[in-house]
Amino acid sequence: MSSLRDAFDELGELDMNNIGSWPAWAHIGAIILVAAAILGVGAWYFVLPKQATLKELQQQEQKLKQTFINRHAQVASYADYKQQLITIRQRFGKQLDKLPKQSEVSDLLNDVSQKRLVSGLQEQLFKPRDPVIKDFYVILPNAMTVTGKYHQLAEFVSRVAAMSRIVTINAVNITPVDGATAGTLRMNMTINTYRYRSDGGDESK
Repeated sequence: MSSLRDAFDELGELDMNNIGSWPAWAHIGAIILVAAAILGVGAWYFVLPKQATLKELQQQEQKLKQTFINRHAQVASYADYKQQLITIRQRFGKQLDKLPKQSEVSDLLNDVSQKRLVSGLQEQLFKPRDPVIKDFYVILPNAMTVTGKYHQLAEFVSRVAAMSRIVTINAVNITPVDGATAGTLRMNMTINTYRYRSDGGDESK
């Protein structure tokens, strides 16, 4: 305790105007205090304000890393996407080949009539309706009414479904025929044929 008291007494006796007369321990202590003050001031004015910026940069780094991972995955799967696109285009082209050109529509309807004859059906009505224009194709609906036995109707539908060109049967309504031979049915339907819009002209023709 006496040595500590002596140190404090000696510290109080230091001459601030004559620093050179200070003992070695006083010089070392002063240097330590000045260095600590400089470090403290530097940390307060320069280091602490940069902490928020550092944290923001670290967050940006994580986002950039994730973006890089995502982009890398996209690049790695690009070959698969390219092959899928080729396959889709090939399938789309095959479907377009099933759409008749304008000059082939009448032949296609004649084929439908032949399917009806082969199936043994009697035709009561065949009436074209107004075309329905879509993005790249035109629907050509035809109201059709036929009569015959159930197995004949089924055979007709099956033959139409097997045609190389796209022909669909919609709005089917089957009812018994009054006064006809037992088992005779009437089938009202809409026969839809399709045409590819390649000419860009008047599609109503």
